[in-house]
Amino acid sequence: MVYQIRYSPHAVRDLKILPEEVQAWIVTALDILMENPRTHAKRLTELPLFSFRTGGYRVILSIEDNNSVIRILKIGKRDHVYERL
Repeated sequence: MVYQIRYSPHAVRDLKILPEEVQAWIVTALDILMENPRTHAKRLTELPLFSFRTGGYRVILSIEDNNSVIRILKIGKRDHVYERL
């Protein structure tokens, strides 16, 4: 089953403030999640969310198995992305 990737408005803003080459790198890296997101994303403790690591950046996401959707919630450097989850 192939999942669709959908970006929240917050994630779109996060992505747009990054340099263009980093944006392309992250979007390309997210393609790996479409086949089986749970094998590449790490579950966050005490939250129904996952973290996907790509270099020094983290992507916070939720996985909706019933709709086959990966919802990208937040994108940022690893030292700040976990704030206010």
